[in-house]
Amino acid sequence: MPDFIGYWSKLPRKKKIYAAAGGGFLLLILTAGYFIGRSTPGIETAARQTAELADNIRRHYSQKPGYWGLNTASVLKDGIAPQGMTTEGKLLNALGLPVSVGAGFEGGIIMPGIRSFDIAFDGLSAAECRELAVYSFSDRQNLGLISVSIKNNSRTETFSWGGENPLPVNPDRAKALCRKGGGVLWRFE
Repeated sequence: MPDFIGYWSKLPRKKKIYAAAGGGFLLLILTAGYFIGRSTPGIETAARQTAELADNIRRHYSQKPGYWGLNTASVLKDGIAPQGMTTEGKLLNALGLPVSVGAGFEGGIIMPGIRSFDIAFDGLSAAECRELAVYSFSDRQNLGLISVSIKNNSRTETFSWGGENPLPVNPDRAKALCRKGGGVLWRFE
């Protein structure tokens, strides 16, 4: 095994300074890369909750002709929400924010004959909005995903399979739309 201490002690002072500075710089780069690459805490869990909630809704309504009557209140009343999403009679995601289910960001009641439903998160930070908008569900989940809408303080933009704004959502587009925070809505069939 090489004698690093002996080697270090024989180095000239100037080389020791360069080596220490280089090591510190490398450590700084690695630390910054770790934090930049990390997703916002709770994003992965919130996205998984969305997928599980969509599956639970589909299962609950599988013997019915549509999603008639579905909204946030019915999800709570019928016990459709995944474990950990209900707190004090409210439907909350892993980020601690309210979840709307039904029609639109407001979670309106689904009317007869409607064969799709929305799950929406509002009040997201810029990073949360961006990461959730581009989140890649499993292939099975993507089969039931119709569209993703991103809402900011001035407008709402919808992305759909093969549409003018195609899915999956382009990360640069999500960054631009979410730069001041906002909301994300997933429409499932």
